[in-house]
Amino acid sequence: VSDVFQALWRDKPVTALKAMLAVAEALPDRSLGSLDGQARRQAEAALLRHVIDILMNGARALDVSQAATVPVLDGIRTKVDKRSAAYDYETHEVDRAPRAQARFASLADAAVLRPGSYDAVLFADVDLDSYPLSHEEGPLATLTASLGREGVTLEPAALLRVRFGHAMQAARGPVALARVTHDRQARECYPAAVWTELRAHAEAADAAKAADDAKAADADKAKCVGEGDIIRDFDPAAGEGLKRERVTCEAPQHLSAEAVPYLVLRRRDGEGEDAPLVPRLTSASQIEAYSTCPLCWFVSYRVKPQSIDADFGNMEKGNFVHDVLEHLHARLPQEGMERVTPMNLPRAQELLREVFDETLAEHAGKRGTEGPLVPLSPVEERQVAEILPQLEGVLAYESEALAPFAPRYLEFAFNELQVEYAGWPLGGRIDRVDVDAENRAVVIDYKHRSGVEEFKLADPTVRDEESGEAPIDDPRWLPPHTQTLIYAQAMRRALGLDTRAALYFSTKGGKPALRGAASAELLEEERGDGRIPGLKKGFPGEGGNMDFDALLDRVETGIAERLHELEAGDVAAVDPTSAQAAHARCSYNHEGTFVRRDV
Repeated sequence: VSDVFQALWRDKPVTALKAMLAVAEALPDRSLGSLDGQARRQAEAALLRHVIDILMNGARALDVSQAATVPVLDGIRTKVDKRSAAYDYETHEVDRAPRAQARFASLADAAVLRPGSYDAVLFADVDLDSYPLSHEEGPLATLTASLGREGVTLEPAALLRVRFGHAMQAARGPVALARVTHDRQARECYPAAVWTELRAHAEAADAAKAADDAKAADADKAKCVGEGDIIRDFDPAAGEGLKRERVTCEAPQHLSAEAVPYLVLRRRDGEGEDAPLVPRLTSASQIEAYSTCPLCWFVSYRVKPQSIDADFGNMEKGNFVHDVLEHLHARLPQEGMERVTPMNLPRAQELLREVFDETLAEHAGKRGTEGPLVPLSPVEERQVAEILPQLEGVLAYESEALAPFAPRYLEFAFNELQVEYAGWPLGGRIDRVDVDAENRAVVIDYKHRSGVEEFKLADPTVRDEESGEAPIDDPRWLPPHTQTLIYAQAMRRALGLDTRAALYFSTKGGKPALRGAASAELLEEERGDGRIPGLKKGFPGEGGNMDFDALLDRVETGIAERLHELEAGDVAAVDPTSAQAAHARCSYNHEGTFVRRDV
């Protein structure tokens, strides 16, 4: 990267591009994807060679410097060598005899092919994203405007029509238009204008033919062009006798009375309409999500427009960190260490490095639905490597915190315990529970993020000095984060523990921290005293009267009210004018995001 920037700084774009090309050629195929990595890498290298050729030969022909050519590249098309903008592939039989040739090209490049030069032409992804009707004004438009010159422009619709027409002529056989109706996140993909035009034309032509055909008993049986052909592809009977019914979607914020029992807090126990309804297991994360915004809960947990592909983002990194810390704390007792202390910290960090590599290998064998962290490029491998020193810092912080406590329950699951919370069965799992010799417990939830200050919770009975008001005056008061508080209450019931804190543990960045709600006895009084470093406010707070036990009971009462609303089918978006919205952290534009339940 440094070489590229240095070359650009010296106004040598060709040198910069050659440095990029050298990297692209040296990368292994898997760095750009496990399925199509070779094609992607070849395409990347071909594009770089093409633009290098433009700068070296085109700029020389125009008698301008390379640096002056770069800013207007977006607005020009080159005709130096059309073949270099397309990618040719050959397929072979087992005996290496040529079988077929295929060319991948842009629409503009396909439009200049010789008529009848290919057996067939396939237009992929004929949707608005691939073929938009918007004008893109690049540097060329800016330049012509500043010079007072009117450039020649074509309406996008006319340009697409011409290009599609010419590209279709390149086929001496079939021409197919393929479009996806939904992407992998289940968002709707709208068809391009040319698709709509061609479909309407084909339907009109077929309808006219059917009307003129005396043998056609029913005009409705005319050939359907477009998405209706999907039925013919999958049904050998070509949809004969298939019942079709047009239904109206409910508004996204409304559930019909018939849907409520199946979509919210209950489910069918077995198959068939006579199977009894039984309560669902609801996790603390679901409860918190519903308390934040009912509509977002509904879309995330009942509609569930999720991707099944392996990804490389914050969620996958968080899953990986959870697994590393779980495996590490399970190994510590085997090494004679009850917990991490300043004395055994060097040995614990050695174990961390071993567990880190083992967990990375474990994730490589997981399925995409499990959210594994699988680096597929040198950049992603570097991001994984950066996690290790962060976790070493987490262990150093942990060695001086909560000195009397030791990890006892790791990834503790509630599903089989038949624990009720707020009147409903509780499921899910908590990352970690530390216990001391007096049976006191601290519930901990890992957060792979750089800060957890937003998770701090103060006594809601403490009144403001100026206004005299307190958060507890709101009868619907709930903390914005309730997961650890829910599990803290559940641990009291399930295992009889005396829970004294419900905390979130930041594991990312250079400053790990424990924040959340804690009994006043665990607050740090002086640095290094073995309590919770940096936590100064607890329960009860100064001037307040809510101790930690009362906090857990108050939160459960508030959540019971929310679940009663959920049971009635309330999945409306949070009211932006309500007190709840002030701390709901719901950033969705509901009107623009959830207009229709297309998923």
